Amino acid sequence: RAYAPSWETREVKNLLRFRISLVRIRTSLKNKVHSVLDRHQVEDNVFRGLTDKFGKTGMKIMRSLELEGNDRAILNGYLDLIEELSRRIAALNKQIKALVKEDEISSYLKTVPGFGDLLGLLLRYEIDNMERFASAKKLCSYVGIVPSTYSSGGKTWHGRITKEGNKWLRWAVIEAVHGAIITSPSLRRYYNSVKQRRGDKAATIALARKLLEIIYHVWKEKRPYYEKELAYTV
Repeated sequence: RAYAPSWETREVKNLLRFRISLVRIRTSLKNKVHSVLDRHQVEDNVFRGLTDKFGKTGMKIMRSLELEGNDRAILNGYLDLIEELSRRIAALNKQIKALVKEDEISSYLKTVPGFGDLLGLLLRYEIDNMERFASAKKLCSYVGIVPSTYSSGGKTWHGRITKEGNKWLRWAVIEAVHGAIITSPSLRRYYNSVKQRRGDKAATIALARKLLEIIYHVWKEKRPYYEKELAYTV
């Protein structure tokens, strides 16, 4: 029997997916802005000293650029859309923060390296009920972070990850890998150990599985994540 989430769960999932879609649209628009700037050979030194080209000062500089033809109006249009999307995303971020404060499990999940409010809440509501999974391995299968297997002539081979299961959870965990490498010394050592032996992609998947294992225990034991040494095993 297929699992049926509650109305509240569906509502939060839709809100989070909407926020993710807005960020993706904004990223696409930023890429279009870069294309306009490249067409007019606008040098990076115009934005010297700025950490974010799309911050307040950077936007002001871009609006003051003298561009030929229709590109001035086109650039303004892109910048207007980016500013509107940023306002909506900021409002959604406040909503997300409030939801995390109200939810015990989300407050634990956000302590796992690489997650934070958005990804922690996304996991909370995409998984919804951890009792559905008898083990961390079952959770990894649901997310699609397990290697595919091929059998022939009594032999078994392990290939790429199946990519079956919940695509939103898979995206969230892979996204969290990058943050975990930066913020957690233990997880960074684990990642580098696998990378030396098996390469970057294998290390990313191995760390994604490790994060899901941590998520499973943090959720089941209802506690924050504690930084500790991890065995160098996959």
